[in-house]
Amino acid sequence: MAVILAGQPPIVFGSGSGIELMSRIAVLMLGGRGSAPLLSLFLIPAAFLLRWGRA
Repeated sequence: MAVILAGQPPIVFGSGSGIELMSRIAVLMLGGRGSAPLLSLFLIPAAFLLRWGRA
């Protein structure tokens, strides 16, 4: 995961031919890969606790 996240910024901030399209895609990929662990670690367990309470 860390390697993938570390490889994305050069695509986002790079320059060259075709970088306009690639940078837009890379920004979306960074956002998704950054928010997925947060969602899995915090939001889903919190929703579970709110719905069913502590066991």
